[in-house]
Amino acid sequence: QDFKPPAVPRPPGSSAFTPPAAFASAPSAMPRTPIVGGNWKCNPAKLADAQTLLGAWKEKAFDNSKVDVVICPTALHLPVVKADLEAMGMQACTQNISATGMGAFTGEWNVEHLKDMEIAWTLIGHSE
Repeated sequence: QDFKPPAVPRPPGSSAFTPPAAFASAPSAMPRTPIVGGNWKCNPAKLADAQTLLGAWKEKAFDNSKVDVVICPTALHLPVVKADLEAMGMQACTQNISATGMGAFTGEWNVEHLKDMEIAWTLIGHSE
């Protein structure tokens, strides 16, 4: 499809905007798949509560060809709940990632760790 800018009302005597020919003939962008994410922050308090939540979700359904669902559990719960999330068509996500590589950085997760655990998503640049 060719890009056609919307008609914009202009004052009398002003010239209309004409996009450059290359821009006007550019193909439209591919449609994106919506993303729904859930950041558990520092919840729930107990692993048993996380597993109860996952059990309740197993009774629900969504079409993962139409939406990507990404869940960010706590760092301690993530390795335990990852398989259950994936079995429901959801993707596990970390709540943070280090800007450093491997080394003496207490409490950090880095890209190498996530690749090893086959985690493709991380939440970055967020605030409380």
